Amino acid sequence: MIEVDSLIVDYPGHRALKNISFNIKAGTVTSIVGPNGAGKTTLLMCLAAIMRPLSGTIKINGIDTVKDPRKCHRNVGYLPDFFGLYETMTVQQYIKYFAFARGITNNNINEIVTDTAVKLNLHSKFNENISALSRGMRQRLAIAQAIIHTPRVLLLDEPSSGLDPDARHSLSNLLKELNGKGSTILVSSHILSELQDYSTDLIILKKGEIIEKKVLQQFNPEKRRIIIKTTTNVDNISSFLSQSDNIEVAQIKDNIITIDFTGTEQGQFELLKDLINKNLNICEYTVEKSTLQDEYLKHLKTNAAPKNDEHRQTA
Repeated sequence: MIEVDSLIVDYPGHRALKNISFNIKAGTVTSIVGPNGAGKTTLLMCLAAIMRPLSGTIKINGIDTVKDPRKCHRNVGYLPDFFGLYETMTVQQYIKYFAFARGITNNNINEIVTDTAVKLNLHSKFNENISALSRGMRQRLAIAQAIIHTPRVLLLDEPSSGLDPDARHSLSNLLKELNGKGSTILVSSHILSELQDYSTDLIILKKGEIIEKKVLQQFNPEKRRIIIKTTTNVDNISSFLSQSDNIEVAQIKDNIITIDFTGTEQGQFELLKDLINKNLNICEYTVEKSTLQDEYLKHLKTNAAPKNDEHRQTA
């Protein structure tokens, strides 16, 4: 669905994106994360065909964003980090305006506008002026203009900004629903715990370069840490653990066993059953699953700054 090849973007005196390339499959939800200034917003603006790169190519659903940006816009919905709204319009007028702007002129336009408002819990505000809306409601309205035309690709830059916990939960469910209907979604956010809820893929940017791109295994992590606390000393269990399947590292200290486990949930159940059968007096059993934040921090720390001469590149 998205093909990026050798993308370079320069600002005066600064190279924002440094020869990056990646592909994104249709029907995925990709999180774009990285420190401030990593190039996340610049990348999304290029994908949305509202910024022209210095060099390189981007294709959205086979459409070259530089050669045919208008055609690309019909396939893309975009929510910028900082957006403006028409303050004197009502919510209904604003959504309908963007429906027309997106080329929706059929007889079902009122139904489409109403359905979009309901999806974002805006229907109760239908006749209110935008100037009277809270920050969270304004954010939802901005999302409405991005999804009104049911785009093949949805690009969201910090969509949870300003939303309360209930609204963030609703947004998460909305993105799952849109993805379930076939939308390919890219989300840039600093709230990694929310991204974990719906993301299938991860791109980590640092200083304009991709330092990691991977498929996430949210519901069956590659590794989880199991901490077992007993009421008695457990030194005699070490030989059993060393011979057990799916245990990568086992540490025993006094009455606490720490295990790095690489198996499935069924394998985890079998391990617990075997330990109980060994007559261990288990009083606590804790599983710490790998999170998106763990992945992010791990790669951010292990990847050193780019070795190429940045001043030579931007000269």
